[in-house]
Amino acid sequence: MLGNLSGWHLMIIVAVMLVIIAVIAAVVVAILVSRRRSAPMPPPTPSGTAARQHPAPPVRTTEQRLAELDELRQRGVVSDVEYAQKREQILREL
Repeated sequence: MLGNLSGWHLMIIVAVMLVIIAVIAAVVVAILVSRRRSAPMPPPTPSGTAARQHPAPPVRTTEQRLAELDELRQRGVVSDVEYAQKREQILREL
């Protein structure tokens, strides 16, 4: 059957088959894209819900911060040098 066809005829047949394959591929891609768009939204990520679940800590006043720092020094958690540096930093933030 194909033995009687010239080279041009074979190239035309191959070209038509490639066009048909390309059209079928385009239809499949269009169907997949439309399904993705209509799919339900995924649940929110943990980082998005973390802000709602864990409110920001209350803002401490300067006096509270200095009192806490003094308590840490009295308990020996921070040295006198560290106390002086942190106290100076807190006061500079005023």
